Amino acid sequence: MAGIVGERVFRSFWPTQLACHDAEDAANLVEVGRSDAGEPVEVARAVAEADLLVAVGIVQGPGQGGLGALVEGLSSYASLRAVHAVAAVTQAAAAGAGGGGTVDGAVVQGAAAQRVGAVLGAAVPVFAVTATVNAALGPAPFLTRREWEWSPADSALAFGVGRGLELLGGRGRARVLRDLAADYAITSVTAGAPQAVAVAAWEALDAQQRVDVDGQSDVVVVGLPPFGAYQGGAPADPVLAAHGALGDVFARHRGRPVVRENGAMIVYHPVAARFSQLHQPSYVDFYEEVLAESSDPATIEAKFERQYATDPWYASLYRTSLAHHGVHPFHRWYETAPARAHLAEVVFVGGDRAACARLGYRAASTLADALEIVAGAVGRDPSITYLHSPPQLIADVR
Repeated sequence: MAGIVGERVFRSFWPTQLACHDAEDAANLVEVGRSDAGEPVEVARAVAEADLLVAVGIVQGPGQGGLGALVEGLSSYASLRAVHAVAAVTQAAAAGAGGGGTVDGAVVQGAAAQRVGAVLGAAVPVFAVTATVNAALGPAPFLTRREWEWSPADSALAFGVGRGLELLGGRGRARVLRDLAADYAITSVTAGAPQAVAVAAWEALDAQQRVDVDGQSDVVVVGLPPFGAYQGGAPADPVLAAHGALGDVFARHRGRPVVRENGAMIVYHPVAARFSQLHQPSYVDFYEEVLAESSDPATIEAKFERQYATDPWYASLYRTSLAHHGVHPFHRWYETAPARAHLAEVVFVGGDRAACARLGYRAASTLADALEIVAGAVGRDPSITYLHSPPQLIADVR
């Protein structure tokens, strides 16, 4: 928190005027209404009783922001269930909200997010201030340039960084990557009504990140970075690796996905069964217990979600330590459902075979091996799209 707001503000106001929202603090949660579908919208008491809520945030992906996102960040499990249910995620993806945020120029969000967001907007006056940033995901200039645009100095720096990370070994490499600071710069700031502000942010991101793609391919090849929105300083565990590929990268498109229906996705990631007991206790058990029985999101939701969401030990670690909530891995897993339904094969190059099998996927040693594995679904001479990352992009498939 000190890193986010600065040492002076932290020292002056923590933990009285400055505090984190506690989704398990029943005494300080207030129901402000119910959606048209009967979904309860419970938010922090300070928000419900405010004369004005000023929401300040950064939007880095299409579909982020708006009133629905506020409910997600300020509510309870009872309210979040509506937005993150398998059916809601699947419906949002079918409507086009899973990727570019716009479909043929019309802005879309998941229907559940719109419903609960409308309830909050009717109950509490909200003034939004939203910024977008550039694509500088790291301090090294070569990270945001295509290889054929590199200068000799970029090439030398890329080689040196890569070689240095190899020599550091696992722990040292993880520490360096964890502490990597992006060289972001603000590209736009918009203030006003939350939904209008979100639309302006999505339009700015679309202009910055959209890449035209000529038709779908049989296979898409992607590489995942060693950091992500939900990892903090924790390892890139198998559950978040699957989410990064299928819930994030796959979904970053307008209209049609880059890969055709019943095509294949090949992902470069070690998929090692490494977890942080500090940050990810529920992820450990989700991997060991839940995925050992089923990898199907609907089955997992019906059989296991409520148990993890209401477990007092996970709730205690969430409230008093630095752990994700017990239901967190479930919601991330549900976000892979649209990609799972669309793809015939998912193969992780360099992935641990046992861990990949636990996820319901295959592992390969090389790209050639991976193409051999997916040949049954896409043939032996498939069309292939390589989705470069970083920087982040939105594929507009024509």
